[in-house]
Amino acid sequence: MSRKRKRDQQSKPVAPPPRRTGVQPKSTDRELPVFTRGMAIFGGAGLMVALAGFFLLAQGSIALAPVLLAIAFLVFFPLALVK
Repeated sequence: MSRKRKRDQQSKPVAPPPRRTGVQPKSTDRELPVFTRGMAIFGGAGLMVALAGFFLLAQGSIALAPVLLAIAFLVFFPLALVK
């Protein structure tokens, strides 16, 4: 009988894991990021300055192109994220 009891104890049915439906409960306390006019202005200015810098870089400018690219990526794009 000892063998039968061991076998019965080892073959206990295991419940399947719960199903995930992919539906997340909506959180009402989260705020969506706001896209303002200032963000668009700084983002557009950064894009124009960066494109001008890349254009000048393609033309062979080693003086003005890096300055324009640095201004675009270090000034205008961060301001577009903050404002």
